[in-house]
Formats: sequence, structure tokens, C-alpha cells
Amino acid sequence: MVPPQPTSPVSDAIDKIRATRENDTTHDKNAVTFAFRLYVTGGSAHSTAAITNATRLFNATLQGRYTLEIVDISQQPERAVTDQIVAVPTLVKTHPQPRRRVIGDLSNNQKVIDVLGLVDSSHAFGD
Repeated sequence: MVPPQPTSPVSDAIDKIRATRENDTTHDKNAVTFAFRLYVTGGSAHSTAAITNATRLFNATLQGRYTLEIVDISQQPERAVTDQIVAVPTLVKTHPQPRRRVIGDLSNNQKVIDVLGLVDSSHAFGD
């Protein structure tokens, strides 16, 4: 019998995101899909807040039309070097172009919407 693997706040958040995305069948399959990468460090309060805030904002504004890859740089430090990440949490919009970055816990919804170029979808969040 394989012993259960310990969980962390980051892995718990990733599991919740996967469950939400797997159950979402409401989005238009032909709409533009956004791709984001969120760099975090372990279970720090700022990293956990950034994961929660990003998920909440994208669910409200993009209604399932996004992918969110979470990179824990304490587990994959080479990714931070390769992608030139100098602070965490950092959210990177990788698709569609242009590539954009937001540093911090993503608690200012309007700033995140503006920086990432999500203005067409901002009405859904009510900011």
C-alpha cells in the first residue's frame, strides 16, 4: 500500500481549480482562451492569496475560457530563472499576445484586468 502524499496549500488550491474547471461546461468553445502562468513559493500567504484571487477573477471575467498553470518555484527553481521571474507571486499572461506580467497577490481586480488587457471582460466582475 502506498502511503498518502502530504499536501500543501498550493497543491490543495490546484486540486480545487482542476475540479472547478472539469465541472464547467458553460463556456463557448469558439471563444478566445487565455493562458496564464502564476509563479508562487510554497504555501506563503501571498502565494495562496494570489491563487485564490486569480481563480476568482478569471472565473468571473473569463467564465472558463482560461488555463492557469501554477509554478511553485520552491519545487521548480529553474523555471524562475528560465522565465526571468524576480519576485513572487507573479502572474504572466502567455496567450493571447502581448505577454503581460502582474506582481503581487492580485487583490486589486481592476489593476489586474487593465494590465492583462481583459477590459472587454471586466463588466462580468462588477469592478
